[in-house]
Amino acid sequence: MKRNVWIIVGIAVISTAALYFFCNEKLWCTYIDVDTNSGRMRSRVYRMHLLASETIEETRVSRLVPVELRGTNGAWKIDTMHSPFVRSPHYQFHGTIADFNRFLKLLDMYSVEDAKRKHLASTALTHLRRDLADFRNYIQKLENTVVKND
Repeated sequence: MKRNVWIIVGIAVISTAALYFFCNEKLWCTYIDVDTNSGRMRSRVYRMHLLASETIEETRVSRLVPVELRGTNGAWKIDTMHSPFVRSPHYQFHGTIADFNRFLKLLDMYSVEDAKRKHLASTALTHLRRDLADFRNYIQKLENTVVKND
């Protein structure tokens, strides 16, 4: 009887450990973060729960933000997580990076001059540091203002 109990306990422990190991998103995934100080993008790739690579890239938004306003340390927020176990197109269309693209398309569409672009990008990142919803409201207000003035 005791042997059967230990076998069942062993199977339960091994099953739980296997589920954790194989279903954990850090087994094989990529995180994409956005620096709310500069607008840069960081990509972190995990393989077998270990950080395999990390790259930081400039974006069109980060090129607009003056260096003196960026800050010394990145204030990274997770924007997207890609994993073979979790498939969601949500972030492709609704994440911060998609919002950056929406913001830049708005600036391009109305041919906003460089000085104004830099000011608007810095203000947009200030809103993003507060809250993602505040950032999105700011972009919506810009769209409404531009459409009304058009």
